Amino acid sequence: MTSLVLNDTPLESGLVDFDLPDRSGRLACCPAHAPFERLARAKTPEAAQRFEERIEEAVRSFDHVLVDTPPVAANQAIAAVTSVERVALVAPADQRGSDGIARVCDRLTDIGISTFWTIRTNATGETLDADGILPTPDVTDPNSVPTIRGGGQFTTAVADAVETVFDTDLDVELQTGGLFS
Repeated sequence: MTSLVLNDTPLESGLVDFDLPDRSGRLACCPAHAPFERLARAKTPEAAQRFEERIEEAVRSFDHVLVDTPPVAANQAIAAVTSVERVALVAPADQRGSDGIARVCDRLTDIGISTFWTIRTNATGETLDADGILPTPDVTDPNSVPTIRGGGQFTTAVADAVETVFDTDLDVELQTGGLFS
């Protein structure tokens, strides 16, 4: 992505395709890894404007475009949240996550974003004020490790969060059982 916002190369040149077995359609990712010098140049106001243009270009090519950005504190993050239809904040269910959510909510309000969703990861099972809760799986238990094709509490929670944020019905049937079943 950093090269795409600094040059006039086609969006397609920055995309990495993922295989979708048993599915139609296309899934592509545009990673933003680069040397520090290029990362610094990609944070200018001009690069942020180009980032907005790249998001618009992606929207014309794909049914859905997800933009993952750090907290709203830099040009590219502001460009991201002002260029998309929906914003979701994902944070852990600890004090740091609560502080981060509050800080980012204030920043979003400051730049005119009034509708957004909060998704919290929760290892403790405590009640949280959030639009979606993602349980933290116990990775020491092979039967609770989340898989993309599996069912279980984690996968169901991710599906619920996606349906909430995207205001859609995934219409998927999740399998039950653990990793070895």
